[in-house]
Amino acid sequence: NKPVDAKSILPILKNEATQIRPWTFTEVFKDPTVAGDGKAIRNMAFKLLNFDNGNVLFYNLANDPNETTNLLTGGLDMVQATNYNYLCHEMTTLLGTNTFCSSLLPVAGLEQGDKETEAFPNPFSAHIYLSGNVVSELVNPFGQVIFSGKNIEVQDFSGLANGVYFLKIAENGIHIVKMIKS
Repeated sequence: NKPVDAKSILPILKNEATQIRPWTFTEVFKDPTVAGDGKAIRNMAFKLLNFDNGNVLFYNLANDPNETTNLLTGGLDMVQATNYNYLCHEMTTLLGTNTFCSSLLPVAGLEQGDKETEAFPNPFSAHIYLSGNVVSELVNPFGQVIFSGKNIEVQDFSGLANGVYFLKIAENGIHIVKMIKS
């Protein structure tokens, strides 16, 4: 009873696009199950593997193409944690269950909102509302600005890819809120 999540590769074959979605997912399973069975999801720079035996691996493919350093054995920086959270969220959405990402990792240096200005709903699907008319900036995990200015609530983000984003709110300093698009 899972929805089909297939996408046509015709735009790539016609040279009209270079990618269909921002990640690639694969699954290996045998009958009977073996220790190497599992799932993997990757974007352009990071790869997350979830094996059925409980092992979880996370690699920065841009810096470590041979996958020699599992980033989950140490602390993650902001970019690494953001990509881990994004890939966990996407794999959980695809599978309809979360058996390995029990919670999103905290991203160092980020406040989860403040008492003066609140962003809601979180997760969001189309619109983000702020409790004050303040300057804000929505940024993707790679630092690309999606929106900048006042009146973010009139923006329609329904066409934005699902994942983790950061909302910078300029009020009595800069406050950063981690937002999930679903």
